[in-house]
Amino acid sequence: MKLTIVWSLQARNQYIASLAHISTDDPQTAALVDKRVGKSLQLLSEFPDMGLPAPAAGVRTYPASQDRSQF
Repeated sequence: MKLTIVWSLQARNQYIASLAHISTDDPQTAALVDKRVGKSLQLLSEFPDMGLPAPAAGVRTYPASQDRSQF
């Protein structure tokens, strides 16, 4: 069952601001971060139970790994 990822306005604005900040130093890295986040969100929408339960109820943790082949 595929779920829809819903961003809060604050989370979306902070994400965009973070990408803009990264982009001032290295636009390619900003694009890579955006691509990785998109891939992670796609995986989480398809497999929402992946990751580990967090101490907060209804929250799971999901480590974003680095694909060293991109560097």
